[in-house]
Amino acid sequence: MSFGHCVICENESSDKLVRPGVCYKCKMFFLRSDHARKMKKCKEQCKEDSDPIRFCRSCRFQKCINAGMVFEEFGCSLKPRKPAVVTKKLPKIIEMDSQFNCFVQLQTSQWDTNQKYTVYSSDVGAAIINQKLYTAATPFDINLSLHVGFRNAIDWANRIDTFRGLNSREKKCVTGEFGVGFILIDQAFKNAQRGFAGNTWFLQNDTYISDNSKLMDITSQEESRNRSEFIQELLLMLKKPFQDLKIDAIECVLLKILLLLTPSYPRRVTVEDKDEMVQRCMLNLMNYSIDKSPEDGHVRYGEIILLLGSIRSAVKVFYNYTKVLDILDVSQFDIFVRNCFLT
Repeated sequence: MSFGHCVICENESSDKLVRPGVCYKCKMFFLRSDHARKMKKCKEQCKEDSDPIRFCRSCRFQKCINAGMVFEEFGCSLKPRKPAVVTKKLPKIIEMDSQFNCFVQLQTSQWDTNQKYTVYSSDVGAAIINQKLYTAATPFDINLSLHVGFRNAIDWANRIDTFRGLNSREKKCVTGEFGVGFILIDQAFKNAQRGFAGNTWFLQNDTYISDNSKLMDITSQEESRNRSEFIQELLLMLKKPFQDLKIDAIECVLLKILLLLTPSYPRRVTVEDKDEMVQRCMLNLMNYSIDKSPEDGHVRYGEIILLLGSIRSAVKVFYNYTKVLDILDVSQFDIFVRNCFLT
């Protein structure tokens, strides 16, 4: 519906004229032109016989004045539009609830504690990797990483009421799988963040496992071959996807919660999810993935869920190699670590 022609732009107006002969668009232009003192003058003086619709801002403002428009008529003038500020969108930290935030804080505290066990390099048994000096892991370092890792995993699981309600046998069944997965997630995150190349796997205290017979004091070719295969499987199952997906600390928390609360096989002892944390984790993981990667967030979400399967497979690999690798011989670990392993 047309409401007549505007005396300024001479276009048909689809809005009711705000004052006789002036359309809404020209009114808004006039109000925003209160700063007309800074407006550049028309250099060529738009000709009267030119296209009446195409004229410069200065001439359009002058036509408004000639039409009798005054700012007081409209009560006030509009401030000139400020240019839009373009800010880079960053992934927001999930704020699921206080329970989830407790897990985030717990992980931060545990990682800080792990740093206290860092072994500073010495010339004995050390190797230069990416221009830094690192020490080969000894049986003590491996036992320490497992001991601290299982302690952290149990502390993590004890934050769930239903886990505390399990009997000792059921807790051991849960911890035996979840504890190893928990340790491997922390180690995978460390290895992915550092981006080391080569057949090397780093523990929480920055010592490394390698198939280098000289550095690791390997006495047999079979041990060297088994160790090489073990490290390659961990690199393929864990380090590569952690690197490719750029898994961050928040996603490590989500993976640990899902690993604890979702059973890996039908008859496994399960920790009952009374608080529906799995559903909340899945929803927040989806939102976080989309926020972190807007173009392919849904794909990223699916790949992280599949990563749970890789972590569980790595747990099985770990258990299999405790039977063939000297460095993972359960009998050499302390009583606490031995009791945490599934028999």
